[in-house]
Amino acid sequence: MKTNYEKLENATSKLNIVIEDSDMTDKEELNKALEQLGKNITIPGFRKGKAPANMVQSKVNPVELVERIRTNLINKAYREAIEKYNIRPAFQPSLKVLNEEKEFEVEIEIITYPEVTLGAYKDIEVKKDAVEVTDKEVDDKVQELLNRSAEYEIVEDGILEKGNIAIIDFEGFVDGVPFEGGSATNYSLEIGSNTFIPGFEDQLIGMKKEEDGEVNVTFPENYGGGLANKAAVFKVKLHEIKRKVIPELNDEFAKEADIEGVNTVADLRKHLENDLLETKKRNAENKQQNELIEKVCANATLEINDKYVERDTEALLQDFKLRLQQQGLSYEDYLKMTGTKEEDLNKQAREESLRSTKQYFTLNKIAEVENITVSDEDLEAELQKMADANKLPLEKVKEYLKNRLDSFRTDLRINKVLEFLKQNNKLDA
Repeated sequence: MKTNYEKLENATSKLNIVIEDSDMTDKEELNKALEQLGKNITIPGFRKGKAPANMVQSKVNPVELVERIRTNLINKAYREAIEKYNIRPAFQPSLKVLNEEKEFEVEIEIITYPEVTLGAYKDIEVKKDAVEVTDKEVDDKVQELLNRSAEYEIVEDGILEKGNIAIIDFEGFVDGVPFEGGSATNYSLEIGSNTFIPGFEDQLIGMKKEEDGEVNVTFPENYGGGLANKAAVFKVKLHEIKRKVIPELNDEFAKEADIEGVNTVADLRKHLENDLLETKKRNAENKQQNELIEKVCANATLEINDKYVERDTEALLQDFKLRLQQQGLSYEDYLKMTGTKEEDLNKQAREESLRSTKQYFTLNKIAEVENITVSDEDLEAELQKMADANKLPLEKVKEYLKNRLDSFRTDLRINKVLEFLKQNNKLDA
């Protein structure tokens, strides 16, 4: 048997196999084929699959025997080539018969996983953003905390104002006909939150408790459900008005925030300032790391087959559609609401597929070149950390992750690569 392996462009390989007459008469291959075929043949006096080879051969269709020997030889040549040339098939290979005359010749096309040729990945300079926290940012956080602690009091006399909570019944009509999803009872709406159709909340301002009103709006052009650009009339009844009462900022409020070490307003402001600073530092570090990865990937070259990109792109789109569905939104309605063209979304998904694929295989190539591995001890230690963090027995965590341990190990390996990159590049602030 003759074989010839050729590596082509776009992560594709070709294996050419020629089966000679001597291969077809090889005693070992003949007996192997007869044993396989004999499992389905019943010969009197013998259990199925236990008859001698010569008796099986007398019962077997000669054409079927030839096909089985050829199939075995092709599979054998394919397995040997996979091991010898370290081929990593990403898809089921395709086979084409080139010659059936004097010698039986086939060609196997193999689409492999993407391959990366590394460029520079050391001594790359990436600056870290300087971080600071302004008084206004602290003020905003304090106000946010005050707003979260606000209480609401019922307004018995007075009118609905911006910032109030309105408890309303409403029913919407388009061309005099109620539409699906256009009504509710005892609905709580914060005036000024802009959660309703533009103009709806503003037209409620000035209404009094138990007053009936009418709101005229036009649905936005990207609104779903077939309502885009349509004029609508909402009949509204205001049942109750609630006014937000924001607590006073004083030392008592600071104590009631129940934050360790915080007893005064000054303590509270310092605590919020430190939180903001730590968040900004983490964001700056993450941004710096992402920029480093982008530069490392930009220096690398990715060889990838279109079929792999198409499969990955489709998987991304299917995942996106599933998430929309979980949010109660169809893919078609999303396109209408956002004004997105399907071809643009497909293009974005393809670009994301290429970006993430290049990053994944680049980082793994660095791990391969630098001999970065995750030992069983490393894996055990990380699982123990996870168990401790969740206050669970180690065996419980192992049981939970038993079908994802390989993926977990891969993630740990990537983390080690990222740590390697941090240590071998210029990441001073």
